[in-house]
Amino acid sequence: MRATTARGGRDGFILVAVLGVMALLASLLGGTTVLVRAAFEGVQAKSDDLALDGLVRAGLDLAAYELYALKVPPALIDGQEIRLDSGMVTLSVTDEAGRIDLNGADPALLAAAYRAVGGRSLRPEDFSARVVAWRDRYEPKDGQSSPGAALRTPEGNARPHRREGFRSIGELRWLAGITAAEAEALAPLVTVNNPGGKVDVTSAPLPVLLALPGMRATLAQQILALRRRPDGPARILPLLKAQESFVATKGGGAHRIRLEARCGAGAARRAEAVITRAPAKLAPYFVVEWSG
Repeated sequence: MRATTARGGRDGFILVAVLGVMALLASLLGGTTVLVRAAFEGVQAKSDDLALDGLVRAGLDLAAYELYALKVPPALIDGQEIRLDSGMVTLSVTDEAGRIDLNGADPALLAAAYRAVGGRSLRPEDFSARVVAWRDRYEPKDGQSSPGAALRTPEGNARPHRREGFRSIGELRWLAGITAAEAEALAPLVTVNNPGGKVDVTSAPLPVLLALPGMRATLAQQILALRRRPDGPARILPLLKAQESFVATKGGGAHRIRLEARCGAGAARRAEAVITRAPAKLAPYFVVEWSG
């Protein structure tokens, strides 16, 4: 009777031990499954990132090729969809000459832009004066601390210090008196990549047209309609006698490219770049601004 009881105790102990080992193996298997799933998801996410990077770069390269090699007008590239094996990228292309340049625009045009976005923290004339003061800063050189001091060339002629100007539209937020909301509202209207200073009315979006001094909404809509005609530029300028000192009908050398890439897995990415033509020996194009 005692032998039977002892054997039963040993059998019970062995059963408990076996069940414990099985439970341990099950937990290890479950942990391994979680790790494998996490690793797979990580590899998939990395693969999507690489695919999206490739799509964005391919879209930017194609847009630059069409603009600078094939000389396709931006309006014909805008909205273009590029389908590749890894997914699709959609392009939005605008000419920076259709924006108001912070460094080159007439003060009256700057004041009109501020008024058009409903700026209230400053008088429009004060805003334009502060923009002009910012862009006319001079960088001290050769130990001279006076901002207006002149340098001497080897020939002894006086020349001013290099003008700094706005390096990006984000610097608007540093202007005294302007609010973050006003700087954000101005961002779609302004640029630092239209050094000629005049607005190209053949590519300017409607908000920029409406910001031109003395512009009427009906005239702005008429300009948009005329732009679709082959003889549009010749017909537009005579309508803009009051704005002729602020406008042009020729594009510039910089273009803003917005890209939206999507890959087969459903992942998406948006990016934005401003590009310019580069000397052929150096590169196909230069990227002067990038976000995304």
